[in-house]
Amino acid sequence: MDKTNISNVIRNKEVSSFGDRDAAYVSSAVEVLNKPGDIVVIEAEHRSLRDHYVKQILSLFFAVAPNAVVNRCNKERDWMITAINKSLLKKQVEGKGESRPKLSEVWIVDISTREDFDLLKLAQTLVSQFSDAGIGLLASCSPAIAGQDNFYRWSSRLDIPVWRFELPDAIAIDAFLEQEAETGAINQARRLVEELRAEVGDNLEEKPAGLDDVEKITKEIGDNVEYLKSKGVSQHKEIHDQLNVGEPLLDRGADAVALNHAQTRLFDRIKNWNVRGSIKVAIFGLFLLFTSVVSVYVMVDDSLINRIYENGFDTYA
Repeated sequence: MDKTNISNVIRNKEVSSFGDRDAAYVSSAVEVLNKPGDIVVIEAEHRSLRDHYVKQILSLFFAVAPNAVVNRCNKERDWMITAINKSLLKKQVEGKGESRPKLSEVWIVDISTREDFDLLKLAQTLVSQFSDAGIGLLASCSPAIAGQDNFYRWSSRLDIPVWRFELPDAIAIDAFLEQEAETGAINQARRLVEELRAEVGDNLEEKPAGLDDVEKITKEIGDNVEYLKSKGVSQHKEIHDQLNVGEPLLDRGADAVALNHAQTRLFDRIKNWNVRGSIKVAIFGLFLLFTSVVSVYVMVDDSLINRIYENGFDTYA
């Protein structure tokens, strides 16, 4: 779809996000959600994270469109048609004969199942056909939905942007909490982090080793090295003796390898003999065939000469 960027989008640093990349995604989504019929899709593995970024997108959207209305889309065809008719009637009553309709309403669509995806396609078709109603769509879904082939084909065909928000790690969470504490929204930030941790377990609480942990690991390595040094002197003779005992075994192994090699050479010679014998038999067979043909020819030739001789003798007599 043809997009016109909004010039006064709030800067990324004012977005409540788990890093600069997520903040840039939020700002880009607001830039795309610009006119009636536009649709933006965000994707995240966890529901709490999706809801958080939907709120951030709407917060920036209200900054550039303060008179806009937000409604959660009812997943029914009749509701969609009724809502569009109400918006069209409202604009007629207000008498706003604008040559280019403005985006005045946003529907929030949460996609959880295949049926929800079908309704999203219907909603996109309706708001695009009836652009005078001034409605746009902000949809959220999980990777399980966005990864389906039909979803990919649909979004690619209509050039629908999809932004994916990854689960933050421990470092991103610490930076997020520190940022929200500076803005005075630490309580909401803590609730979000608790919800994410409840959904994914304790993996978010893992942090890199601190200075104390590094010193402890270094000490353990040093102790292990000293232990190996003390053991190495006393065990050197034992290892040498074990190597000496192993030498006859190595010699036996070498003899076995030599024997195997000799057997392989013998098998190769036998194979060559067999091939040569086959060739000799074939030559001898051809010789016998040739001899037989010559013998038959001679026998035929002798009988013919005898008949000629007998005929000549009878004529003379």
